[in-house]
Amino acid sequence: MNPTKVPHIITGDDDQLLPVLRRAISGYLQMDFAVAFVQCSGLFKLQDAIEEALEHGAKIRMLVGDYLGITSPDAMDVMLALKDRFGNINIKIFETEGHISFHPKAYLFKDGRDATDTGEIVIGSSNI
Repeated sequence: MNPTKVPHIITGDDDQLLPVLRRAISGYLQMDFAVAFVQCSGLFKLQDAIEEALEHGAKIRMLVGDYLGITSPDAMDVMLALKDRFGNINIKIFETEGHISFHPKAYLFKDGRDATDTGEIVIGSSNI
């Protein structure tokens, strides 16, 4: 990817988050996602890109919350099936208790080839 890329704001109008995530998933070897929720509706839009990346040796670490009970068990089953199939995906659940909230939406992508990694960070308002 281009290490001199200028940051920009994804507005959601003509500049949607989905193609940005799909492109990054397809272009990097290491990915870290921290999201409050995972739903099938979002996961299915990314699943083919995730599977292709995993097939090419990418490593994915995902931290998903149980905040407000919104994360879909069916979506987590899909993620666990990907873990069983490819092995190079690590999924952790952040368990909220009491008045603790967990509401991040952060995606870190790294080249992963050497010590001079290039990458991208996407921080926004969209969960998976």
